[in-house]
Amino acid sequence: MTVAIAREIRTVDLVPLKGRRVLSVNLAGLDVGEVWQAAKAMGFTPELIHLRFSATAVQAHALLWEGAIGDTPSDMDDKLDELWDKYGDVVYYATGESRAEYLARGGVEYASESD
Repeated sequence: MTVAIAREIRTVDLVPLKGRRVLSVNLAGLDVGEVWQAAKAMGFTPELIHLRFSATAVQAHALLWEGAIGDTPSDMDDKLDELWDKYGDVVYYATGESRAEYLARGGVEYASESD
């Protein structure tokens, strides 16, 4: 599969703005084309981004969804389960509050901008 990538890659902060939510998949070690196909099959429109963990640390992610918390699709839990089954802990789902909530199969871990 061929994936077209824009020249400019947007950088997204680890902690979304208050009231916003982001869902992405860390692409390290994954077949990017397969991730793109799976995301599109699930109804997402993936975008290649840099997810900024600190001033010097970024990761390449496939951004699957971002928006206001109130606009979160009603089937997001089902899609998250499917993503976690397929990709495990490289799925990043964060809600912009006082800290980013990193939801993983085992529960909720918390990340801050300094992590």
